Amino acid sequence: MDIVKSIVQHAAESAWPHIGYIIFYNTNVDKLNIQLQNLVVAKDSLQQRVNAAIRNGEEIFINVRNILEKANDSIDDAENFLNGEDHARVGCLNWPSTNLCRMHELSRKSIDKADTISEIMTQVKEALKMVTISSLPRLPVALCPSTRGYEALQSRTLILNQIMQELKDDNMYMFGVYGMGGVGKTTLVEEVAWQAEHDDSYGVVIKAIVSNSADVKGIQGQLADGLGLKFNEESIQGRAQRLRDKILKENDVLVIMDDLWRNIDLNEVGVPFGDQHKGCKLLLTSRDLYVLSKEMGTQQNFRLDTLSTEEGWNLFKKVVGDVIKEYHIQTTAFDIAVACKGLPVLLVMVGKTLKNEKELYAWKDAFNQLTTHDDEEFYSITNKAVGLSYNCLASELHKSIFLLIASDGQRNYHIEDLFVHVWGLGLFKKVNKLGDARYKLQKIISDLKASSLILDEEGKDVTMHDVIREGAAKIACLEILSLEDTDIQELPKEMGELVHLRKLNLDNCIKLTLIPANLISSLTSLEELHMGNCYIQWEVEGSKECKNASLAELRQLNHLSSLHLQIHDISNMPSDLLIFGKLDRYKILVGDGWVWSWDYSGYSETSRTLKLNLNSTSITCFDLGIKMLLNGVEDLSLAEVNGVINVLPELDGEGFPQLKHLHIERCVEIMYIIDSTSCVLPSHSFLCLETLVIHHLVNLEKICCGQFPVHIFTKLQEIKVSGCEKLKNLFSLSMARNLTKLVHINISMCEFMTSVIAEEGEKDFEDNGQINLSKLLSIRLLNLPNLVTFSSKKSTTNIQSGRIFRKESDNLSYPVTLFDEKIAMPNLETLELYSTNVEELCDLSVSLCFQNLTNLKVVHCNKLKYLFSSLAGKVLVKLQRLEVMYCQMMEYIFVQDEEEYLCKEKSAMTPILQNIDTIQIVGCPMLKNIVPSSGIFQNLNLLTVKVCSGIVNIMTYSAATSLVNLTFLRIHDCEMVEEIVACENDSDGGEIGFMKLEHLELKNLPRLTRFCNENFSFKLPLLEVLRVIKCPEIEAFSPTIFFSAPKLTKVVTE
Repeated sequence: MDIVKSIVQHAAESAWPHIGYIIFYNTNVDKLNIQLQNLVVAKDSLQQRVNAAIRNGEEIFINVRNILEKANDSIDDAENFLNGEDHARVGCLNWPSTNLCRMHELSRKSIDKADTISEIMTQVKEALKMVTISSLPRLPVALCPSTRGYEALQSRTLILNQIMQELKDDNMYMFGVYGMGGVGKTTLVEEVAWQAEHDDSYGVVIKAIVSNSADVKGIQGQLADGLGLKFNEESIQGRAQRLRDKILKENDVLVIMDDLWRNIDLNEVGVPFGDQHKGCKLLLTSRDLYVLSKEMGTQQNFRLDTLSTEEGWNLFKKVVGDVIKEYHIQTTAFDIAVACKGLPVLLVMVGKTLKNEKELYAWKDAFNQLTTHDDEEFYSITNKAVGLSYNCLASELHKSIFLLIASDGQRNYHIEDLFVHVWGLGLFKKVNKLGDARYKLQKIISDLKASSLILDEEGKDVTMHDVIREGAAKIACLEILSLEDTDIQELPKEMGELVHLRKLNLDNCIKLTLIPANLISSLTSLEELHMGNCYIQWEVEGSKECKNASLAELRQLNHLSSLHLQIHDISNMPSDLLIFGKLDRYKILVGDGWVWSWDYSGYSETSRTLKLNLNSTSITCFDLGIKMLLNGVEDLSLAEVNGVINVLPELDGEGFPQLKHLHIERCVEIMYIIDSTSCVLPSHSFLCLETLVIHHLVNLEKICCGQFPVHIFTKLQEIKVSGCEKLKNLFSLSMARNLTKLVHINISMCEFMTSVIAEEGEKDFEDNGQINLSKLLSIRLLNLPNLVTFSSKKSTTNIQSGRIFRKESDNLSYPVTLFDEKIAMPNLETLELYSTNVEELCDLSVSLCFQNLTNLKVVHCNKLKYLFSSLAGKVLVKLQRLEVMYCQMMEYIFVQDEEEYLCKEKSAMTPILQNIDTIQIVGCPMLKNIVPSSGIFQNLNLLTVKVCSGIVNIMTYSAATSLVNLTFLRIHDCEMVEEIVACENDSDGGEIGFMKLEHLELKNLPRLTRFCNENFSFKLPLLEVLRVIKCPEIEAFSPTIFFSAPKLTKVVTE
């Protein structure tokens, strides 16, 4: 019997797994389904990252591509398996007749496939955790020879083959190529790079142009581009380590560093070599053999000489074309080729200049330009060759841009920087659109490449050969001298000999203090003198000690049209600088307190800026020169100017017709900006004004006194007013009708201001039409203790209550609102109120005009009892951020309308502020309600309530159910709060699901007993952080919270 029992038991144990497959068939299939759906979601997330990287032009790591491929294959396989006919048959058959063997097989396969998906799911999750799944593609170091115009010269091919052979030697790692400027070192190493990239001898070839500046960050950036590497580090050391790590991961690397002028620390750059990386070879170029062999330690160097006469002639013939076959030209053409001294760069440049030229006189002239010089030095020939090509350029604009590129001092000039500089210098005359100017610049760059004055390379930079730059410097040295951003402290007196100098740029030479006397006055050809942000100690005109220059020297510069100047001491200003009247462009700062800035102060750029701080000096000190500047100024700032009670007409009787930006501060005697009571103002007064900034004009009573010109302020876009204690309003109703372009209003610290726009005169009282400020985007009203309304009508005050009422023709009175139907602002986005006397924002009809409001902030408005009616809240569909702080009388954020109250039972809940993202309520002790029960805040993300002692609960159950996107809830220092979610009278329980809440913080709530009624259950599936601090009466959170909040990782209690 024991034997039989053992056999039966063994048989049962062996059969059980197979029986289990049948019993748990549905469970196994369901498990596979769930894991499949999870994999689909995770795979889609990874695919989105991959797609984003591809759109950015990045290459996806191969392991990520493999994971995605496996995930897709596994998903397809599982879906085909689950949707197969066998499952359908098994699912619909009755148990007695079911094919048990088939059920067994399908169940077993479900488990196998679920295991496979589980493994792939792990890999997908690991990929999703990767900081980066892609890298930038490596940029090619060299273009193909035909694109570069490479000519395979015999002497160069011989050296090229030697270099390619030596690079194969495992014992050698650093090579040099040297020779004079223009012999073709760069061209040679570019061909080495091309061949190394395409014969598979090197997996990676990278290149950097070092040049005379030897900018380490720039070198690192160039090498990184070739590696497809993007730096996140700012320091040179951090970038070097990142670059070194990247190179070390490559087996065979060729690093080309072109145009070395001195030793460069490869470790500082981040290039491993020698024993650090046996597979890394370096190829360096320099004009100086000692830089390569002594300073860099090259193991083998290749000298590149000038071309032989025969080889130079052959290259010249190829460049010039078939015209060289003309018999009458050949002799002179050969002489020109010989005059180029075997330099490929000159042979190509001069050859392109004469390409297809059939007239002999042109060839003779070119030969004379190349050979007529004072000495036989080689560089005189190169300069003459550059001068020949320069003189043959198509236009003066071509010449100016060529010299501008050369003046940068760097081998590379970023095209966008070049565009900004060309535009800023006003070189694009009669071109008004930026797009047209870009096309013109691209055409000129193309022309310069065609003439070989700049290198024919692709990319974002314009590149000029050193030899060309040296020749250009000889051309430009008599016309342009730029010492901008240098540490020069004193100008050499020899500069006075540059009598042909047309532009002198000393901008941002902050250490420059001394300019020798009479130096400036000797530069009589100057057209542009820029000395912005300099601290020069100017001599007073007529001073006996004349160690330093005097501003009076400017009188001798009859050609001057552009001036940057900063005069810190107003006493150094000479009288009657009539030269100011000839200036087309200027930026002149006079007096203390001005900070030199290169950006403009308003909405549009200006070319004529004047800032005057007279240190309480009378306006009578203005001489004729300053008055000339005022007449054409576009950007004007005035500070501490005495002796005037208005800006217009006292400062400019012409009405400032070109003024765009006006800034006035601390002018204590000014009472009006505009005063027309004693004269008729020009019709074009302030016609172009875009920004008006007024600070601390303590006696300012009105912006405009008297009749104003019809078109005044029609272009005004921004007004800022602060510290004007006597100012009661900004504009009259009739003037406000001109503000069709107004974008921003910012008013602060005006103690007696009662309204922004007020009725003035009989015309305004009879004006009943609406004013439409359609461009207005933001209003900031700060520290205006008497402000009650934005636009005033006749008002009366209830003596008993102290409340302010408007009075209309029907003798009905009602409380004054900040905004009424008189002013329309359909596009207002931001409204900020601080410390005002406002009692009510607006009624429902006016709130319809705020449908584009996105940000509302109300602080220290102690007469406000509520912000909006709940019906008005439904209109504010774009409001995203609401902040209410320290409003002592605030009872409701949204007060219930009477109509809504009567219809409450008949109507369903509707969204209020349906796009609100953030609500912050702080310091409102009378507040009774935060979230009304009748509304839905379906997009609310963050809710903060602090120091609101009158609140008993934060929200009702019905309101809580609408907060489907709430992620952050913070309640602090609300002493009367007993529960967060309150039960409504007709509610006997339910489920509260804060499905996206991640952070819940309850602090210093002495009466809080519970989160919600015990009849309610709640779900917090994404809650990660729970903080409960200084809430002594709260019942301990039930353990069920840990089931309702499976992601809870941090709990802080105190």
